[in-house]
Amino acid sequence: MLNSGTKLGVYEIQSPLGAGGMGEVYRARDTRLGRDVALKVLPEAFARDAERLARFRREAQVLASLNHPNICIIHGLGDHEGGLFMAMELLDGQTLRERLSAGPLPLAMLLELTIQIAEALDAAHQKGMAHRDIKPANIFVTRRGQAKILDFGLAKIGPVAGDSGQSAVATMAEAPDEALTSPGTAMGTMAYMSPEQALGQDLDGRTDLFSLGVVLYEMATGRQAFSGSTSAAIFDGILHKTPARPIQLNPELPAELEEIIEKALEKDRQLRYQTAGGLLADLKRLKRDLDSGSSRAVAAEKIAKPKEEMEAIAVLPFQNASGDPDSEYLSDGIAEELINSLSQLGRLRVLARGTVFRYKGQAGDPQKIGRELNVRAVLTGRVLQRGDSLLISAELTDVANGWQLWGERYKRKVEDIFEVQEEIAKVIFEKLKVKLTPTDEKKLAKRYTDSPEAYQLYLKARHATTKFTRDGLLKALEYCRQAIDADPDFAPAHAWVAWVYTTLAVFGVLPTSEAAYNAKHAATKALEIDADLAETYGALAFAEFAEWQWEKADRAIRRALELDPNCEIALWASCHFNLYHGKFEEALRQVDRALELNPLSLTSNYYRALVYAYGAQYEKAIDGFQRCLELQPDFPVVHQVLAMCYASQGYAEKGLEEMGKAGTFLLPVDVSRGYIFAAAGKHEEARRALAQFNGQAESAPVAYFLACAYAALGDNDEAMRWFEEAYQRRAGLLVVIGIRAGLEGLRPDPRFQDLLRRIGLPS
Repeated sequence: MLNSGTKLGVYEIQSPLGAGGMGEVYRARDTRLGRDVALKVLPEAFARDAERLARFRREAQVLASLNHPNICIIHGLGDHEGGLFMAMELLDGQTLRERLSAGPLPLAMLLELTIQIAEALDAAHQKGMAHRDIKPANIFVTRRGQAKILDFGLAKIGPVAGDSGQSAVATMAEAPDEALTSPGTAMGTMAYMSPEQALGQDLDGRTDLFSLGVVLYEMATGRQAFSGSTSAAIFDGILHKTPARPIQLNPELPAELEEIIEKALEKDRQLRYQTAGGLLADLKRLKRDLDSGSSRAVAAEKIAKPKEEMEAIAVLPFQNASGDPDSEYLSDGIAEELINSLSQLGRLRVLARGTVFRYKGQAGDPQKIGRELNVRAVLTGRVLQRGDSLLISAELTDVANGWQLWGERYKRKVEDIFEVQEEIAKVIFEKLKVKLTPTDEKKLAKRYTDSPEAYQLYLKARHATTKFTRDGLLKALEYCRQAIDADPDFAPAHAWVAWVYTTLAVFGVLPTSEAAYNAKHAATKALEIDADLAETYGALAFAEFAEWQWEKADRAIRRALELDPNCEIALWASCHFNLYHGKFEEALRQVDRALELNPLSLTSNYYRALVYAYGAQYEKAIDGFQRCLELQPDFPVVHQVLAMCYASQGYAEKGLEEMGKAGTFLLPVDVSRGYIFAAAGKHEEARRALAQFNGQAESAPVAYFLACAYAALGDNDEAMRWFEEAYQRRAGLLVVIGIRAGLEGLRPDPRFQDLLRRIGLPS
């Protein structure tokens, strides 16, 4: 054991925390950054054991490659007197094993923790890593109720989901995988092993899902799923026996949770959850239903009724059979419109666009995909366009047995596309035996335009917006204008103009005043045509933000959510409104609602990370922004905010690296370097960079970031000079100065308080 005061590089030992098979753990002080950390030390004697050494290095490398709020963070790996040590975040709380000694968990806590664990496993599996030792002792619960997965020493590194066998981290492990986990060798903790693990077979992420099922069983019942007085008895239970039903041990459990546990504990991994994402979706759905009172376990009278569940369907992206990238908007657009029209009736559970569009371009088996998504049926299709003729084929597959429920080929003119979409939607309801009311029929038949040309241009506009680049947004604006020329009364096209203008203002592509004026004009026109279009009010709210009209923005948000509680733009606007006013928890709640509807939404993921960034929760923010870059690598503004998060943590070089990837999207090089160095506390370097700046703010964002840089340097006069310049230019980013970290030195300044008053934000 190491004594208090012992130095390991920049770390000074304070006290022991524990010891185990992989070494000793200490509380230590990082003397360089002034923070407490946990040091996991592999003594010299252990370091001579090749297997222990490989495991220790493997854990460090795996943790370094994963950046997730529910996985223990590693700060570095070092060498001390022949032994290795690992510096990790210091956690305050207890292991799940310790917590379970008091009995089963309350249902709300159980669901929250399991969701967090599943999210962490999903992140690891997406990078091709299976933990292989999920158990209560390896799950830490902080005092704030945050789950953290520990000990990736047994992690298996394999292909990334969707890759053709190429490991995402092929160079991470110095020892080959077989040295730690050769076939025929059972690795892990006996009572929590999967059947394939117990048999020493090759493993993938599904082994973790079985182990999590075992942990979930214990959280729900207070008893281990598989126990016995000997190893043979435990192995026999894992391989051949079904544990007692959870509801028999805890009658208060909802029936849906028992079903989730049973599916996770399937001994045949082909019948088990196939991905952590599938398990996660079921857990979140159950949590939502319990919160809203719609779970089968909520009302006693529901228990006696036959099991009733809303039919679920996935509309996969239609294949662009023409091979022409310029026709991609049409195949994507048809699938999107079907998703929108099917979901608006509320009689089907229709998976959101972001959830299904991850399968775009994949020639997968519909039945297999349907099982992964946990739906009753899957709709697939292909579109071939030749001039003004369309050949559309569609097929509906029953996931339970793989049979074709329906299939049809349509050879029509482009102007008949509306009839085709309406017919496909009606057939889906018919084949899934979902009864439509006259009101439903009317909704399905509703059209916002009779012009095929306007409709196609509108689809092109939405497709271009998803690129989230300057050129993509400007192209979207042009397509919308052409759509409106083709049909001046096409309300959604006017609404989309409003949304694009506000986005251009936020990114500093257009002056705020010009963009806000045009956005409000477009939104007003859309509402004149159709006063019940929810997304118009959502876009209008963003335009009101730009002009600091908070009461008007609030009214627009409320109206949008009255018309459609699931309107994404309105949920985004509500998130921003609450963020600007310092209500971080409510901001997160609103964007989380949007993510429940569309987990792979680039915009929703970006906004969620942004809330964490402004709340100074930089690790969570960094994880969120990196997820955005996984969804779309070419996203300059994400590289910029990621750079700012790194700088705020003191990592100037990382910040500069990310800012370099963003290019000069919003800021000249000298300004961005000056800001990064200032935020990271490197004042001399910051002043040298800012001295290279020519002194003229070409845009509102430049003035804003110069102000922030000088505030970080403690130069309040220069900071207020640039903030005033940003105010005169109506900089959109000024809406966050009330909650932005790094401006603490300015807050008592009467000039800063007066600026907040003029913007209309609370002091």
